[in-house]
Amino acid sequence: MKPPVRGAGPGWATLVVRNGRVLTMDPARSQATAVAAHGARVLAVGTDEDMQDFVRPGVTQVYDAGGRTVAPGFIDIHAHLEWGGSTGPEVFVRQGVTTVVTGNCGMSAADVGGYLEEVDAVGAQCNIASYVGPEELRAQAGQSDLYAPLTPAQLGRLEELAGRALAAGAVGVSLGPEYVPGADWDELLVLARAAAGHGTLVSSHVRHAVARAPEAVEELIAIGRAAGCPVQVSHVGSIGGSNIAATLAVIDRARDAGLDVTADCYPYDAWSTMLQSAVFDGDWRARHEVDYADVEVISGPHLGERLNEDSFRELRAAPEDTTVVGHGIPWRAVTAALRRPYCMVGSDGVPDVGADGVTRGHPRMAGTFPRVLGPLVRDERLFDLEEALFKMTALPAWRLGLVGKGVLAAGRDADMVVFDPATIADTAGYEAERCASPPLGLALVFVRGVLTVRDGMYLGALAGRAARPCPGAPSRDLEPDPPAHVVPDMSTDGENGPAT
Repeated sequence: MKPPVRGAGPGWATLVVRNGRVLTMDPARSQATAVAAHGARVLAVGTDEDMQDFVRPGVTQVYDAGGRTVAPGFIDIHAHLEWGGSTGPEVFVRQGVTTVVTGNCGMSAADVGGYLEEVDAVGAQCNIASYVGPEELRAQAGQSDLYAPLTPAQLGRLEELAGRALAAGAVGVSLGPEYVPGADWDELLVLARAAAGHGTLVSSHVRHAVARAPEAVEELIAIGRAAGCPVQVSHVGSIGGSNIAATLAVIDRARDAGLDVTADCYPYDAWSTMLQSAVFDGDWRARHEVDYADVEVISGPHLGERLNEDSFRELRAAPEDTTVVGHGIPWRAVTAALRRPYCMVGSDGVPDVGADGVTRGHPRMAGTFPRVLGPLVRDERLFDLEEALFKMTALPAWRLGLVGKGVLAAGRDADMVVFDPATIADTAGYEAERCASPPLGLALVFVRGVLTVRDGMYLGALAGRAARPCPGAPSRDLEPDPPAHVVPDMSTDGENGPAT
């Protein structure tokens, strides 16, 4: 039996979780039964007997995992909190997410440094990291027209602003050229070079979807190659759609050639965005392989309705924008993407908390991680449990340079999830009354050593803080191997995913 791996610091614990199956994601010790933490850091990982050395009666809080799985807190590498303030809605932490990465698709807070400072000062329901995106920065540089390219002077100002945000702790640069048609090669390259200069990456909602998705992914890879930085293809399942095989083949070839390219995907067969965005310009139905009736309204006075030509025209011209869901992703695109060893789990969740306090949005914001661990691992056997956990812990932590996270080991952050792999499942659906429903089978969530969720109920703690990258860390130099490799498989397991 291995001795407990101890960290530097006090010899007693504020928190012990025992009697569990601890999947550490640490190659030095892949499994254990107990974890001890002092404050926000893991103190030791070992057996239940080992942990007795760290228990101080009346001080140490001891939790019995009851034989359940104990894992590092999940990292949602692709989400959107940029419009909701520093205290992220509880839908993320209730599903085991202890770190949310916002600022995706080229959309971030106007002042990322100030945003992260606010998170540190006020606290949050989970840890929050952020990309810097150019949509707000373009306006600060003097160009508010998303369809217009930047002048050389504006490009210089954009580079300065992006560099300032990266120096203040942004995990990288996010792009969204489908949302910003005016973003030309020069603009994307300036931003990518800023990321490269700070040892970070570029993540992108690429310029085109489905038929032209391979071309769009090639553009992103070329930007990364020219700038000398890694690239991340956002929500590759929805981008690839019926053309997923060719889209993934572009990434595979780039990786085979030694380029650092990764991706993320959510486990749903419907996408979501804003109706007044450039996504719906021109012949959007052909581009995204959907029709009016495939698009469901999930905000505003037409809530719950499917579009028709008249309502589409009305809502495109309305004073306020409308959130919609497009039911048009082939399930085989989702499974093909998630099977790739380099593809991480990201919700693309956009929780909208209304004036009435009700959270609305696509159910992915509340159900992504339990949906992977339950239906996809347990029922569809898409991959095993440790492979799934790797995609939502150690792999995104490496990708973002968050060296304290993603692994349960001495000295790492005490972000932990305790769940039952036999019962964990999502319950959120597309109906307004179900879109934020909490999952089943999730017993405990600890954020920085503080119990934040018990049995799916958020307890009110604001232990989360800003998560900033460590670009010079050794973990950025070599992509980690998953616990069990999956073989890329383009076969179709079925046209339909889990019921939602």
